[in-house]
Amino acid sequence: MTPRARRATREDLTSLAYLLQQAAGAVVLERGGHVFVHREFAPPSTGSQLAAFVDDAAACVALGTVDEVVVGLAIATVETLRDSSVLARLHLLWVEPDAREVGLGEELLGLVTDWARELGAARLDAYALPGNRETKNFLESAGFSARLIVMHRRIGDR
Repeated sequence: MTPRARRATREDLTSLAYLLQQAAGAVVLERGGHVFVHREFAPPSTGSQLAAFVDDAAACVALGTVDEVVVGLAIATVETLRDSSVLARLHLLWVEPDAREVGLGEELLGLVTDWARELGAARLDAYALPGNRETKNFLESAGFSARLIVMHRRIGDR
């Protein structure tokens, strides 16, 4: 099994849309997932929005393959902070469950990290939902550590 990561193109829009749907469907069920999918993640909802995102110089949309089959994606952006430093944000790294544990996540993370470095980013943020030990362990093994914990509670029926 050979894992590879590459930048997505407009020719990949169908695969990207499918993987985004799979990722959002799984993530929304996790603790904190509903708000995450509708705030931090907020995937493009139309083909034209997705195409614009793929074309955006401040975004990295990457596909991951195992033996040439598309089974993962990563989405990252960069932003300039108030001190003029550049922060990269890994909004989503998703690998289909049957394709995990073969190194594809590392390939996708490496591609995003290289892209962010080329754009001058000195730091990279990533998300792990509460209770998702698999994601937390993956990120910690890649050198990430918590810098902020966001607390949340429901205050109404919605």
